[in-house]
Amino acid sequence: MLPVVSSVLSDSSLVWPDICSEIVHRYLLLILVLSLPLAMDTNTMGENMARQAVRYLNAQLGALHENAETFLDEHEDTQLEENRNSYALAQFFSPNTSSPLFHASFAKPTVDFICNHDAILHLEIKEGYTTSKSVGPRRESDRVPLPSGLKIDFRLNYEIRTIVGIDSKIGNRQSIIRLVILDLTTAMLIASEPEVGAGVESLVEYLSKYLEFLQTAGHHVLFSLPEFDDDRGRLYIDHSLMRTGPLEPGNIKGVAAIDINRYYSSVWLKSAMIVYKSGGKGANWHATCLAEWNSLYSIHEFAYFHLKLAAPRIEILCEREVIMYFRLSEVSFFATEDFSGTPEQQYADWEIAMLVGVTHASEGNVVTISIDLHTERPRYVDTLSKSPGIEDGDEERWDDLVAFFSHEYFDHLENANYLVIYSANTNWTLPSVSITVDEDDFSSWDVEYRDNNGMTSKETILHAKMYDFHQVIAISQLSINSHFLNLHSLHSMQRSASSLLSQWTYEQFFEADFKPLTVHLLSDRKAIILVHVKKGHLKTLKDWKPWSGSKMYNFSDWHLAFEVDLSMCIHKELLNVFSKDGLGKFEESYAHLRHGPHNDRVLHHIYMDLYGADFIHEYSSFDVDSDLDSFTSIDKLQAVLHYIQDEYFPRLTQLGLHILYTLPIFSPGTPLPSCAITDMIFHIYSKTTVNRHNWVHVTTGSEPIIVILGMTGGESFRSDHLEYSTGWVVRVNKGFSHGTVGISRHVFIVDRLLPLLSRINALTTIIPIFAGVERSAWGLKLTTWAKHDEKKTYSCDWDWRPGQDGSHSYIWEHRNDWKNEQEGSGDVANGIYTVSCFTQNFLDLPTEFKRGIMEIRVRGVVQVEMSARIGSRIDISTARSTAKWEVKFSVHTDAGGVKVELAGAAAPVYSKTEYSGDFEKHYNVNLERLLRDNLTNSIDTHDILTELRDFEGIWRYCYPYMEAFTLANPVFNADGDLLFELRRYRQHTTSASINTPIAGVFSPRPRSPRPALRMSTARPRSPLPGRVFNFEKSRTTSSSSSSFQARTNGATVHSRSANVHSSTRVTGLEVPSGGLAT
Repeated sequence: MLPVVSSVLSDSSLVWPDICSEIVHRYLLLILVLSLPLAMDTNTMGENMARQAVRYLNAQLGALHENAETFLDEHEDTQLEENRNSYALAQFFSPNTSSPLFHASFAKPTVDFICNHDAILHLEIKEGYTTSKSVGPRRESDRVPLPSGLKIDFRLNYEIRTIVGIDSKIGNRQSIIRLVILDLTTAMLIASEPEVGAGVESLVEYLSKYLEFLQTAGHHVLFSLPEFDDDRGRLYIDHSLMRTGPLEPGNIKGVAAIDINRYYSSVWLKSAMIVYKSGGKGANWHATCLAEWNSLYSIHEFAYFHLKLAAPRIEILCEREVIMYFRLSEVSFFATEDFSGTPEQQYADWEIAMLVGVTHASEGNVVTISIDLHTERPRYVDTLSKSPGIEDGDEERWDDLVAFFSHEYFDHLENANYLVIYSANTNWTLPSVSITVDEDDFSSWDVEYRDNNGMTSKETILHAKMYDFHQVIAISQLSINSHFLNLHSLHSMQRSASSLLSQWTYEQFFEADFKPLTVHLLSDRKAIILVHVKKGHLKTLKDWKPWSGSKMYNFSDWHLAFEVDLSMCIHKELLNVFSKDGLGKFEESYAHLRHGPHNDRVLHHIYMDLYGADFIHEYSSFDVDSDLDSFTSIDKLQAVLHYIQDEYFPRLTQLGLHILYTLPIFSPGTPLPSCAITDMIFHIYSKTTVNRHNWVHVTTGSEPIIVILGMTGGESFRSDHLEYSTGWVVRVNKGFSHGTVGISRHVFIVDRLLPLLSRINALTTIIPIFAGVERSAWGLKLTTWAKHDEKKTYSCDWDWRPGQDGSHSYIWEHRNDWKNEQEGSGDVANGIYTVSCFTQNFLDLPTEFKRGIMEIRVRGVVQVEMSARIGSRIDISTARSTAKWEVKFSVHTDAGGVKVELAGAAAPVYSKTEYSGDFEKHYNVNLERLLRDNLTNSIDTHDILTELRDFEGIWRYCYPYMEAFTLANPVFNADGDLLFELRRYRQHTTSASINTPIAGVFSPRPRSPRPALRMSTARPRSPLPGRVFNFEKSRTTSSSSSSFQARTNGATVHSRSANVHSSTRVTGLEVPSGGLAT
């Protein structure tokens, strides 16, 4: 090639208005001489001149090769470096001229074009050799001769650029020179004849250096057909449309045609199934246009035609162009737009080939290949299209179809979002679910385990927030998959109505063995279901119906992914869905046996909508038999999807196996247990949005969970979404956790537990009744809040005192002080007399984690003190006595769930009356006896135990999979909400019966003798010595106080009574470790 060409190409504009006129003359003259004999003969207006252009290009290569051979014949100094460019097309050797490592002489090269971007360079080695020894001295015996006439083909990229100029000596119009620029650096060996065995790597390495040398020498630039002053119009050259036969398998940046066809076939299959299910009526054309089309389009006149399209397939020309084949299984032409009538003409198995551009995109791990309508419009390929059986006179109908596909159809595909012909996640592998069927009965939360966010399980539970919801039930994805694994294992060993989870047969058309279903939760109340078919056989379909005439095909290890909605309904909406077996299964379930017969509640189900399952090709995998054509493979997939979606999924639904959770929703207005839900909603809960495109990136431990949100007492929801706080479901030290149940502080503590415990406050709060002092007789009487005529109608409410360490304490305090001043003549007992009664009770709720144990501790102290200053004496005489008590409600976990007991109960401990001064001498008052007399009544803990025992046994307010679950490992979180682990009920480990009614609303619980807190008058076996209580004062007196003054016999009496709510810290308080007796 002339060196000037390289300088012209360096001008990126490739426009030539300013280049020297002399250079223009020389080039144009050369082009004119070379091109006219080859081009003038066939340049018909609009005809593709690609074949003539290839002939012209190869003629140049032939002339240049002939020049190279002539140079070798006429010159003796061919070994000189500066002469190598002149004969490179005919001969090449490695730079070492004394003993070359490689030497070859070449026949005339030729070039062929695959498309408008890729070409094939054909080289033929007449003779030559390579050298087996690359270092050290070499002998002639080290040479490996190459086969004579060895033909080698390289595939490479190329592009065409144009140079435009006007010269008056040529004509008065623009002249166009086309340059074909071969990129020899991209050359890849695709074939050799004969095939080179040993030493092929060495040969390819030397030939690659040869091609690099050709490019450096400028031999990579050729002239295509030029255009001078010509009134015939511009030349049309399209190498992509030259293809007449099948292509060698290619790929688009590593994606093979078979992978693209698999993906797009599944897209077509979804469209075709919509057509089938709609019966051809009422379906949205956007959804069905890939499989069916009714058209009124014609470039001549209105033509009414109906198309049934088989799955499209593609052949790859290069990374930017493909041939797309549309097989028309049925083409019907009608006289009117009424397509329900009889067609005028009907054909079958026509095929239209279209040349389309494609783009490859990669975002993260997702690779997408799409049809490109913007760079160039699709072009019809006549040589690859077929219209068998077309009758004379119907060519116009064929032209209508060609025009439709060329000008309109791809726009419809774009509007319907069907231009993506391949999409895959390169980092995706089939998720594996590793679950142990047998679950440990005595597992507990692994409090030190850290999740993917660095948060320990203890922190996850402590900081889980319920916000304004009364109840939160968080159920893990592992729980769902464990459920299907359990069913699969059970039904693999015994035959039952639901054994189809492991094996299923549909008449004589389909049979398959399954691995367990796996479910992956997505945001927006969706999930992906993976159906893994171990092995099976099937018959294909005909007209979308099982075809008995089909041969039986075997298949194995298929993974089919479907996206389904998660929905909610009331039970009666499923009655028409259940089969007889399914209804029987439901009537035997724990949920129905417990709640079905009652009219004050309705069962709600959260379920997977299997009827609306959407097949997802990119997360499915299936074999394609090498001995079957692609259409048979599509037919197999079509059949499998039909049997799974239209037969198998409905069967699962009829048996109720699509139901995930069942909850009784109670009617408000009647007294209900605290955990009885009167309204519920649910959603998928996760830190980030998880959808069908990114779910494979979710790491273990970060999977979304289902949260069921409940309200009690007929209250309305303030929000429809639980904001993210923590993961809610945490790891246990053995196995895995099904989920977590949260009962809000407001519902359980404030509304239920505290009112019940306030009764203890009323029974242990001592109030003095003062009748004055007469003749050294002190008329003191004591009573309790519960017996006081006025106070008994008021509740003894607890105050919440959250600690800085996250602990939760509630306190009840009450002080009642009386002061009596008497002064007068006669027999009046002059002096100042006081009585002080102080009650302080504590409720401690634990936030620390213990292995399956939670203790609710209620304790208190009562102190009564009297003092007297007689007459004018300065000294004061006193008497003091105290009573201390404690009771523990132990909520521990065993194999049957939680168990509630009174732990270590004991009688209150009384201190002997302590006297100072001469109080005992003057007054016959025994404060210890007075305390015993007033605290002798039994304190009834029955209602508290009943409330706590609602958590025992089978959890009555949620039934995952209509089965029985229990609660375990109770703990209070930082907000005072009560949280439990949700655990599967193991029937052999407990004697609890599913027919045991719920206490209260449903029917009375069988009662044992009431456990009671008895304030025994017997002396404790290990009494504590009397102790003075020191009060570090920082108290405030509430407004609920009263005082009076009265004069009786000249005496003035002062009385003060107050409920004291203070932060007083009692030091020296001792409570016996044994607790209180029951």
